[in-house]
Amino acid sequence: MPAPFARLARAAGRTTDRVFGERFHLIPRQAPASAPGRRDVNARREAEPGAPPIPFTGVFVAPGALAHARGRAMADSTTHAIAAEQPRVDVAVDALAERPQAGWHVLRLDTGARFEITHCLPVDLGRLSLHLAEIR
Repeated sequence: MPAPFARLARAAGRTTDRVFGERFHLIPRQAPASAPGRRDVNARREAEPGAPPIPFTGVFVAPGALAHARGRAMADSTTHAIAAEQPRVDVAVDALAERPQAGWHVLRLDTGARFEITHCLPVDLGRLSLHLAEIR
């Protein structure tokens, strides 16, 4: 039997998904075959043949934080801003049929934006954070 706090955390996560959640597709990808029965781990990943996209609901987080170069006695207006954080999707583990892997793609259905998962980290009780890089 889960602890009362764990039950409350899962209920809060379900509420967050209902209120702020968006629809996404998780697209599994794998390294291409180079020899019979072997995968070329150094090659660019390709879509898994016959693997349908995995639909799920998650919360898209785009911090939008920008950083400017410092220490050169230059004003912010004279330096180029760089993104300080990656966008990510907060998702319940139960919403996914399997744990996502780095290199898989995520399609944001509301905007059509495509992202590649750079890493997948457990965050809280029963939640994952999928860190993304936009594919242009």
